[in-house]
Amino acid sequence: MDSGVRYQPSTNLEKDWDAAQPYLEQALEGAADSNNIFDVMSALERRVAFLWVGERSAAVTVMEGDTYTLWLAGGAMDEIEAMWPDVENHARGLGAAKVVVFGRKGWARSFLQPAGFVHKWSILEKQL
Repeated sequence: MDSGVRYQPSTNLEKDWDAAQPYLEQALEGAADSNNIFDVMSALERRVAFLWVGERSAAVTVMEGDTYTLWLAGGAMDEIEAMWPDVENHARGLGAAKVVVFGRKGWARSFLQPAGFVHKWSILEKQL
């Protein structure tokens, strides 16, 4: 899918945060970890994470070692799909050897599967 729009990580968090925050809060509700919106803000401010903002969605990626991870994404899936080629190019530019997506089961059935992603693990959880 080529929307003709080119995406890049935010270079102005102050300007982009308000648009991204509702989508990131939505993504945090279903996240497998215990991070909160303040953890996300901190990672972005320390520049260990990258903010991607569209008109109807937002995502946060992180580079650790040679692994580039889609940490959070919320909003319109078609727009996140349109962002994806630029996200992968960013990962390549940082020298990533692989890209990892942690998320709900639906991600395995998303645009990522035809893009070459394979399901590697499942996480089981029980609330006590």
